[in-house]
Amino acid sequence: MNVARLLPVVGAIAVLVGCAGFPVHSETPVTNEQIAALPTGLDRSQLLQTLGPPAEEAGYTNLNETVMSWRLIEPGSQRWLFNAHLDPSSNRVTHYSRTLDPAALSRGRR
Repeated sequence: MNVARLLPVVGAIAVLVGCAGFPVHSETPVTNEQIAALPTGLDRSQLLQTLGPPAEEAGYTNLNETVMSWRLIEPGSQRWLFNAHLDPSSNRVTHYSRTLDPAALSRGRR
């Protein structure tokens, strides 16, 4: 099979994989201004509309929550994850938290 025939096949596979529902992630950090006025009770779509795709997302069955995390860089270059904790039954934010960004910790050890 020559390259000209292969390109449409590869393109179709890429489109199908993109439509398969794999989550989109972002490494673009959020700012304190973006998160300062976020109320609890936002639903998932409102949160995504406000902050864009998260850097990470994980479900915790034992805690009965889903956590979406965005990178946050504080003045002085301190790196955090800004976390939105969602109730999986309603897909609404129950609370927010911040944790040190493990990716930043591993970069500092190199």
